[in-house]
Amino acid sequence: MKILHLLTSINTGGAEKFCVDICNTQADISEHKVYLCILDDISEEQLLLKMISRNVNVISLNKRGGYSLKIIYKIYKLLSEVKPNIIHLNGRALVYTSIPILLKRIPSIYTVHTMAHKEYNKYIRSYIKLLFNGFPAIFTPVSISQSVSETVKKTYGAHFETVVYNGSSQLTTSSKSEVVAQYINTLKKDNNTLVFLYIGRISKEKNTLLLVKAFNELLDNGRNVCLCIVGYDGTLKQSYLLECKNENKYSDKVKFVGRQENIADYLVCADAFCLTSNYEGLGIAALEAFSMGIPVLSTPSGGPSDIIIPGINGYISEQITVESYIKVLNHFIEKPLRDKDKIIKLYTEKYTMEVCALQYLELYETKL
Repeated sequence: MKILHLLTSINTGGAEKFCVDICNTQADISEHKVYLCILDDISEEQLLLKMISRNVNVISLNKRGGYSLKIIYKIYKLLSEVKPNIIHLNGRALVYTSIPILLKRIPSIYTVHTMAHKEYNKYIRSYIKLLFNGFPAIFTPVSISQSVSETVKKTYGAHFETVVYNGSSQLTTSSKSEVVAQYINTLKKDNNTLVFLYIGRISKEKNTLLLVKAFNELLDNGRNVCLCIVGYDGTLKQSYLLECKNENKYSDKVKFVGRQENIADYLVCADAFCLTSNYEGLGIAALEAFSMGIPVLSTPSGGPSDIIIPGINGYISEQITVESYIKVLNHFIEKPLRDKDKIIKLYTEKYTMEVCALQYLELYETKL
């Protein structure tokens, strides 16, 4: 079987990282031929590009700008040359490739990575709904969690029930781990300081400002904690990042360290992972935290509620407010979750990329 995965870009993000991971894993655990087509330009500086296995056939169509007849032709030509048996779509690749896929009549899987009603504007959602319902043998939406599935049913149709939980690859520390550990130690007051970690985009959707405000209050009240924020503001003005930094009252205890490639080195130093999103499909970073035995403290933002077992691998706040999240933080401070083996066991059973990749391979077979 020839499997063609399609992405718009290879910039660092949850959907992009998922796509690279599943390509690598499917190429490793099966005899199928795996292709990854990136519509946009690619460059050697892109972190995810460096992570792609040599067993994956990488293609770039060098798209620049938005939708055009030229890119439609390029995609059609690609499908004619590769002749894939199945296509796996992520993000806006669905919109760009839909016409060539229809012309070629190739069955396609589309992974819905976030709440369906938040993914696109109403016009694109109407077009996607037409594709799913008008051509059910060609386009199949797959939700990454039960929470996402509920929004898919409401947005596209109650009969779209397929769910495959996201997976992540097991992380390992790098040669920089000792340097990171030394840096984290400079944030600690003493050996009893609890280290909290956030990894991801710094944006309104991720609600990073709530996190900063919560730690301001914890530190105001003398809690022995520190917070490391690993991530970046992808906008040109970076206004939200500046807002978060300006709100931070404890620059010696709450640190913004920017985008980092070696996130395992930070996770291994953490006592808990923080997730404060307004809405979240599932959260690759949360799964990566689980892979290192780190509990996740989350707002009730959707997908995380599906994978967190309170008191075992994390806690969930009652509301998406500073006050409610502070209650969860204080609860964890009083009763930290230290059983890393139990967290890793749950992750290994349900949320590894191998588990996820095998489920998709089985799904592909049913669509052929």
